[in-house]
Amino acid sequence: MTQYRMPGRNQRILDAYLQGKTQQQIGMEEDLSQQRVSYLLARIRESMEPEQVARLRGEMSAICHDLLEMHVRRALTSDLPPAFNGKGEPLRDENDEIVRDAGISFRATTQVLAILERMAKLTGADAPEKHAAEVSVNYTITGADDV
Repeated sequence: MTQYRMPGRNQRILDAYLQGKTQQQIGMEEDLSQQRVSYLLARIRESMEPEQVARLRGEMSAICHDLLEMHVRRALTSDLPPAFNGKGEPLRDENDEIVRDAGISFRATTQVLAILERMAKLTGADAPEKHAAEVSVNYTITGADDV
């Protein structure tokens, strides 16, 4: 992941945030309130240069691509570990094939998606876009008596 040069504490806060730590966890590590961490993250966002934001968005795109590729590869090659029952025996399906446990992959994906969500917030990629639209409506009333 790209490193951005900034004062020590802010760099530590940014690194921890992008690694998936909560604002509360960061606050405990840095002896700050969660509100102060939120404030500092907002200042860090504002201080980032456009090229830094562009680089971070590029990294997000590459991570998403790699994650998708990993899941497709795993789905096609079945390199997931076996699932086990309560007795420690591998589970088998109706064709007597060993059932694979995708839980590890899903948990890892959930963590990666949380990190990507944080990166999106940091770069403003999650911001809603405003779109203008003009609409004109004409009404015709039928059956009304002229007064």
